[in-house]
Amino acid sequence: MLYGKTLDGAEWSRFAQAESRPFEPEPFETIIEAELVWYQDGIEHAEVLPLRG
Repeated sequence: MLYGKTLDGAEWSRFAQAESRPFEPEPFETIIEAELVWYQDGIEHAEVLPLRG
């Protein structure tokens, strides 16, 4: 993931292009959900996020 809040559009495109490449080998699995886990005040919290393809 790339994050560049202060980059203008042209600079962002140049940077993103340089960092983009095809996956080798090509992925063959579909992920339908992601679990976000964090710790706060010594307690584990979790949230399941559904993903759409």
